[in-house]
Amino acid sequence: MLSGATTAFFTAPLDLMRTQQMVVHAPETMTQTTRRVLAKEGIVGLYRGLGLTMMGLMPTWAVYWASYQYLKGVQVEYLERNQDSVLTHLLAAMGAGVATTISTSPIWVVKTRLQTQSLKLNAAHTKYHDVPHAIMTILKQEGVRAFFRGVFPSLLGVSHVCVQFPLYEQVKIFFAERGNKSTQELSFMELIMASMVSKVVASTAAFPHEVLRVRQQVQRDEESSIMHLAKHIYVKEGLRGFYRGLVTNLFRVVPAAAITFVSFEYYSRFLIKMTKRDGHKESQPSPSSSSSSSTQKP
Repeated sequence: MLSGATTAFFTAPLDLMRTQQMVVHAPETMTQTTRRVLAKEGIVGLYRGLGLTMMGLMPTWAVYWASYQYLKGVQVEYLERNQDSVLTHLLAAMGAGVATTISTSPIWVVKTRLQTQSLKLNAAHTKYHDVPHAIMTILKQEGVRAFFRGVFPSLLGVSHVCVQFPLYEQVKIFFAERGNKSTQELSFMELIMASMVSKVVASTAAFPHEVLRVRQQVQRDEESSIMHLAKHIYVKEGLRGFYRGLVTNLFRVVPAAAITFVSFEYYSRFLIKMTKRDGHKESQPSPSSSSSSSTQKP
């Protein structure tokens, strides 16, 4: 969580720029977006939504990793699948992605609204003063359903983790086989490469759902189906419209994924090592019991 929070802080400006680039009608570079935000809101504007990102880290990763590991275990134990097979990772990633998307949707809706409200995209524009005010205003004006706006394209985005996690595991296996070692013995650079390759491929393949999700989340009074929204983007902006903000997004998510995955791997190795050490200690007789037994007569 600490590594995730650190990453979120340093990539917050990129997250805001990516979100705004997705909804503005005229294409913008990172430099243009930065200048516009600084001119309107100053440095603080680049960190809009950071608080909610920090708040969302724990439930997001807690739900995801718990669901992912649980679903892998269920398949291995009850379906007798190989824990390293592509199908095992794929199904576990899908289930974990669905659980995480639904349970954390309200957090990301509020964050997106805060990050884009300076653009005044809607006629029914209400200035949110802070997170509690945003929550109460959305609830009062739009109802509970508004907190789950964008869930459907987010569920389509499960394809992202369905590509990323299995690919990550397969790249790890590739490095392990090439070096004639286990995946638990991969070097720091090999883990970095596995996380970066899987994240770039997955993010690029699934990015259109991000654009659809963000555009639905910023809607207030109007509602449109995902197909209507996709058709509107295609007609007005072409295929490029579905990839607006991709470059900015890659600058944000690739380093973050590398930090998160490598941290998780080393933390897991540490726990495994400690568990084995404790198990070894328990299996050995203590010095006191050995000495006492030696003094006993038959």
